[in-house]
Amino acid sequence: MKKAALYCRISVEDKSNYESESIKNQKILLQKYAKDNSFEIYKIYCDEDYSGLDNERPQFKQMIEDSNKKLFDTIICKNQSRFTRDISTADKYLNVIFPQMGIRFIGIVDNIDTSVKNGKRIRQINSLVNEWYCEEISENIRSVFKRKMETGLFIGTYAPYG
Repeated sequence: MKKAALYCRISVEDKSNYESESIKNQKILLQKYAKDNSFEIYKIYCDEDYSGLDNERPQFKQMIEDSNKKLFDTIICKNQSRFTRDISTADKYLNVIFPQMGIRFIGIVDNIDTSVKNGKRIRQINSLVNEWYCEEISENIRSVFKRKMETGLFIGTYAPYG
């Protein structure tokens, strides 16, 4: 039987003490996919409140460390952007390191599968779009704050006293 690591990530913190709905939904999707495709689940790795551009995510790092120990042969994510939004990290792992190690990567929603020949181009395009998305969001947030400051609106975390 094939052994898979399931990886979930969300960058927006859920304000409750409970696991976010997005993480719950990702887990359900990944577990169903694993079951339907005869994968034994080695472990579910989850990073909540971490950007896909951050390569220091604790569970991400643990998953990479475990992959080096060959504890599983497949990594399954909802899509490639859950794994990483950094173009160089995606290229490094999906197109170089994982194939050399014999580790298959599957992105369910965007139909990414490193075992499919000729899939490198679509992974590279996805990587570019994923990184651009982060840059665009950052620019949009900065422009909103700038407009608020120019009009004298408060942009701090807490309302000022006095």
